[in-house]
Amino acid sequence: MSQFIVSEDFVLSPAIKERAERHIGAIREQLHDDSKVSVFLKKVSAKDYSAHYQVRFLKKDLVVDFRGPDLYKNMDKAVHKLIFLIHELKKQKQDNKRKAVQEFRRRYA
Repeated sequence: MSQFIVSEDFVLSPAIKERAERHIGAIREQLHDDSKVSVFLKKVSAKDYSAHYQVRFLKKDLVVDFRGPDLYKNMDKAVHKLIFLIHELKKQKQDNKRKAVQEFRRRYA
């Protein structure tokens, strides 16, 4: 289980770190494997923060980045978008599997 939480241009407070760890836990629940989850938090300007979440799932790198004045909102939006992308990839994989089975049955039935 590997995870990275990195902040740039500001101190990573315990509250922010705890929130990022909860987000990583939520992402891991969806993955059901031991993928590396990375969280990069950055202060872009005096009133602008960036939350960048990254994970490798089904041989694809999923990257989500949100910018805005509220770091917590950006983190929440990023984790929700990443979980949505994971669900979409799972659905796509199931659809492809279903199509392959149907094609096999059509050809050899």
